Amino acid sequence: MTDAAQTTQGRTSTVLKWLALLATLVLALIILAYVWLQSGFGRSFVEDQIESREFAGQAVEIEGLNGSVLSDFTIDRLVVTDQNGEWLVAEDVRMSWSPRALFNKTLSVKALEAARIDVLSRPILEASEESGGSIIESFRLRGIDLPDVDLSEPVLGRAMNLSVAGSVLHGAEGGEADLRAQTDQGDRVDTDLEWSPLLVLSGTADVQGPPEGLLASLLRLNPGQSVSADVSTEDSQTTVLADIDGAQFLNAVIERSQSTARVTGSIDPSILPWLEAVVPLLGGPTDFEALLPLDQDSPAQISLESPKLQISASGRQDQDVVLFDSVELTALNPVENIGPDALDIARVQMTGTAQWGDDYRFSGNVETRGLSYNNIQVDVLSGPTSLVFKDQRLQFETDLDGRAAQGSLAMADGASVAATGEVNIETRRVTFDQLSINLPGLRASGTGRVGFASGSPDVRFEGRYDLNSGQFRDGPSAR
Repeated sequence: MTDAAQTTQGRTSTVLKWLALLATLVLALIILAYVWLQSGFGRSFVEDQIESREFAGQAVEIEGLNGSVLSDFTIDRLVVTDQNGEWLVAEDVRMSWSPRALFNKTLSVKALEAARIDVLSRPILEASEESGGSIIESFRLRGIDLPDVDLSEPVLGRAMNLSVAGSVLHGAEGGEADLRAQTDQGDRVDTDLEWSPLLVLSGTADVQGPPEGLLASLLRLNPGQSVSADVSTEDSQTTVLADIDGAQFLNAVIERSQSTARVTGSIDPSILPWLEAVVPLLGGPTDFEALLPLDQDSPAQISLESPKLQISASGRQDQDVVLFDSVELTALNPVENIGPDALDIARVQMTGTAQWGDDYRFSGNVETRGLSYNNIQVDVLSGPTSLVFKDQRLQFETDLDGRAAQGSLAMADGASVAATGEVNIETRRVTFDQLSINLPGLRASGTGRVGFASGSPDVRFEGRYDLNSGQFRDGPSAR
């Protein structure tokens, strides 16, 4: 053997020895950490770490942590508090889980049991200032056994007792729910369902919600109203029916093939009080049909037709999203019975492309016709618009130009509206990060917000504006 070969062999042997030593040290540290976490001091450390942190404004107190926190453990008493104090108390909790699944952003629970849970009030959740993706992207909750859940009167307006048993799984590939739940008010839920990533259902479900029960409260039904729903599957066809007091508000038929699922049905939003807000937009019963992809590159089509709203879209599945290369939307009198009496819009038409995945995106052209206010008519406004909807928030950016007329004075091109901002569905607030309006009787440039939570608009604006009855011109401005 040459000197060079001996030198190379010696170096390789040295590297292997160091790697073996490093692996031994890492393994030893893992074993020591595991043993330490099983000790009384280790469990106390875990308790202290949990109790010293807050999640969305929630603080957790733990009494009597026993067992292995890395597999199967019990808690004598668990208390969750918000800024108003205790809102949840659980006793004799047992959890069996696999923390290794967290490396795949999956919460995997083999058993979740509690002898008793008291829900004292609705929690006050605080928005997190931290950015970044979610730690959990999928979950597998098996062995759920919660036989005694007390919901106090402040939670839903009426005290009731709930029991839940079964399992729920959901992730990028879809999910399933094998659940049995009931309340002392007569609510009953029995499900054996599966669904695809696009929520194509199959399986069975029987849901009964009597007046003033848990389901009636969650759906905000009127006093005395009951709800029932049924899901049945035969071969490749699933039927979904839902009634309010015997009046059908939803019916749908799902027919599955190897690569697609065709969904057809109708919904009457006027029957369900929870959907009253969309009744003026739809105008009445709405028919829908969709061809949903189940495999990569499978086609996708959606159509919706109601007295005041028509939507059609076509595209295909691409990885984890559905890409629509053609989207058309027409809305007639979209602010009728919604906006101020002095405001009217005859028609809004949108054409472009869209994406359906973790969020919903639209990019294309928007055309508004017949905008009128204070005896002023804006014939047409059109231009590029982009929308992104996620987590009850709609972000928008639009730049519209067009023609306007006031009385008998015809306006040439020059009317314009440009805006970027966000609509918060939950708080019913529109925020304008940038707003520029150049219309007869109204010129504005600045930032602001408009809130509708209290019923009457709450307007805040910073910038310059003109409220003139004449055509576009400079006039007295206010800051």
